[in-house]
Amino acid sequence: MQILDYEYKGPDWEFNKVQFQKINLIVGDSGTGKTRLLNTIFNLGSYVVRGKSGGEGEWNVSLKIEKDTYHWSVSTVNEGNDSTVKYEQLKLNGKSILERDGDKFSFHKFPDLPKLSKNEMSIYMLKDEELIKPIYDGFSRMLRRKFFDDDLKKNSQIAFTDEKQLNSIGKTKDLFELYKRDYTLNIRLYVLSKYFPAIFKEIEILFTETFEFISEIKILDSKEFDLNELPWGAPIFCIKERNVNKWLRLDELSSGMQKVLLILTDVLSFPSGVIYLLDEYENSLGPGAIDFLPNLLLSKEIDLQIIFTSHHPYIISNIPVDYWYVAHRKASKVNFESGQKLVDRYKVSSQEKYIQLLNDPYYSEGIE
Repeated sequence: MQILDYEYKGPDWEFNKVQFQKINLIVGDSGTGKTRLLNTIFNLGSYVVRGKSGGEGEWNVSLKIEKDTYHWSVSTVNEGNDSTVKYEQLKLNGKSILERDGDKFSFHKFPDLPKLSKNEMSIYMLKDEELIKPIYDGFSRMLRRKFFDDDLKKNSQIAFTDEKQLNSIGKTKDLFELYKRDYTLNIRLYVLSKYFPAIFKEIEILFTETFEFISEIKILDSKEFDLNELPWGAPIFCIKERNVNKWLRLDELSSGMQKVLLILTDVLSFPSGVIYLLDEYENSLGPGAIDFLPNLLLSKEIDLQIIFTSHHPYIISNIPVDYWYVAHRKASKVNFESGQKLVDRYKVSSQEKYIQLLNDPYYSEGIE
């Protein structure tokens, strides 16, 4: 699935329509709403997957799923401790297939369905219907990576899982099954090394190119380590550094190395159709480790849509202007100027493009 355009209006923030591509870099001064944009997109996806609406607002979103285009409008309001769906309309290739207004509900050839829960999204309730399943599955393939609090630590922890589950993934070669089970990074890399060796090898190559002091990579069993607190028989991603004769476990690596490995694994092993949301991934990364993502996105044909934010001059300078979206906020309303409109103005070197951006009034006066 790919988001073609997105619009949101809530009690505190309003994002005017932005038209997305496969690669989308959101830039803007601090406080212009970049992170909040990602929040509202991910929240909408999680409302669909969970069924329950958890907030108040109005969304208009167009989605591309294979050859079909969906347009979904939904409005929710808070009533006491619950959020109620006030209005929904879903169009498939321009034709309305679902409409909901208060207690009135129609779907496809059924003009008047029985009264349904006001607190659940229609896409969730009808997720097994042939016309609705693709859009529900599409929202199920939305992931937002966060790198604060304990998120990175949890992804890097050592954990044991049922080998039968992993064998079933190996037999079916189903990357979506690996993705949706939310395994830790150690387990995902173990499965990739065993059943998807080509993907694992690519991750290994790019990881060692990013951190050139790595001399060897291996998946080891936790019983190789004499530590009582480790789960017995759990797989662990390990590295050796040049001229150091000791295996370092994933949980012992720096947060920057863990972050790079996690993003590389995500991007290279996702099933097709994932929407990947990434907020300022460069935090805590050294100068030599920042450039891996622009290089990866621009050098490989990867079947995912990525929407990410950054303040870093290297990243901004090395993502083509065509993929920029410059945020500009006036009070609670946020507009995005597409980089495609800036291409002619910014026909200069990479460094000069970043300097021009900083001096552009739309960016430098990003909050009115």
